[in-house]
Amino acid sequence: MADMLAQTGACTSMLYLSDHGEDIFDDARARYLHASPIPTYYQLHIPYVIWFSEAYRAVYPDKYRTAAAHSELPVSTNSVFHTVLDLAGIQTSVADSTLAVSNPAFTVRDRMYLGDHDDPVPFWKMGLKKADFIMLDKWGIDYRKD
Repeated sequence: MADMLAQTGACTSMLYLSDHGEDIFDDARARYLHASPIPTYYQLHIPYVIWFSEAYRAVYPDKYRTAAAHSELPVSTNSVFHTVLDLAGIQTSVADSTLAVSNPAFTVRDRMYLGDHDDPVPFWKMGLKKADFIMLDKWGIDYRKD
């Protein structure tokens, strides 16, 4: 998709993420699929990619640089709407710049998991096992240890 956008030469950006991760026999637990009452690291850690065309980088260098500067920060899916609005330059009363990865006001928040009853719970309180915390630590993914 990025190649198709790049070929147009247009001033474009693209945001991609998955709505969930997947267990694919990743560790000794031999779990498969997703949507478990107790998720694993593999269900929680998803790709979040923002791509910018050369034209976009030239026209909006600050947006590109800000997003790049935030690339190592923990981000949740609740930032998508606000990031897309910010990337598009759309101003509205429902936009929250502190949730836009491309905005200097972006603020890291606790990442949440929607439990069985759609209640947001801090992901590290969902019953993760030692193997999950090992993976979080291995990849330097921050979480509260309380």
